[in-house]
Amino acid sequence: MTHIFNKMESGVWAFEDTQEIELPPPGYYEVRFSMRGRFLLTKNMTDERVVDTDALTGQVLSGLRTFWSSSQAYKRYQVPHKRGYLLYGPPGTGKSVLLRQIARQVITEGGYVIDAEDMMPSRWGATYQLLRERISAPLLFLCEDLDRFDDEEADMTHFLDGNVQVDGLAFVATTNHIEDLSERMLRPSRLDELVHVGYPSGEARLAYLKNVRLGDESIEGWVEATEGMTYAQIKELFLSVHVLGVEFDSAMERLRGGGEGPKQRRPKLADLTTAECEA
Repeated sequence: MTHIFNKMESGVWAFEDTQEIELPPPGYYEVRFSMRGRFLLTKNMTDERVVDTDALTGQVLSGLRTFWSSSQAYKRYQVPHKRGYLLYGPPGTGKSVLLRQIARQVITEGGYVIDAEDMMPSRWGATYQLLRERISAPLLFLCEDLDRFDDEEADMTHFLDGNVQVDGLAFVATTNHIEDLSERMLRPSRLDELVHVGYPSGEARLAYLKNVRLGDESIEGWVEATEGMTYAQIKELFLSVHVLGVEFDSAMERLRGGGEGPKQRRPKLADLTTAECEA
């Protein structure tokens, strides 16, 4: 029996066992579960560009390429062929954009990217196995805000340890709150490389402001004023001043002084209803 996908409609494939082979193209997908079975759905990626992530993107991509091409060495030394990355740093510094840039390049090179952030960690291993039975190309699992799953740590470590067959597994996650992840999660062989994504440098802020077409007459002042701010804050400052007509000093005071209101973390997936998880 051949393990394959059966195309149901545009952008939707069902996991099935059949002799007829229909493989989805390389792309960005999520896996959904329902009473009718398991389905692979196409996802769209936003195209926002943050300019100072190229070096970090190249660093992670270079590591992933080396990892995927080293399967025989892993077998020779009898260690599970898997690799984990964690992108961490303050909110708004470009981790999500970096994640999408990595995903986009993996897809361009013929790989498949699975968005796992809305999937319970207890399902990660079985889902990876189902995909690997059907896809021989590189598979990349992505998960934003990994700290949301701290109540599911046992399931995450089970998956990242390779206790289920995860041959060729590459896993890249992000967190704004690395302090909320235990030492057990952060140790090498689970999350092998911790990549810090910090506040943008002056050069990066200059490039970003040019990218949003800020006029040359004010750009140097903006670069100086936004030191220590995230890309998200700089974007909000630009929109407040140039779109909404807020005075520069008032907008800066709100952003610098925490006038955005209390910081809200994303809810833990375990707190969502079953219907929300499986919709």
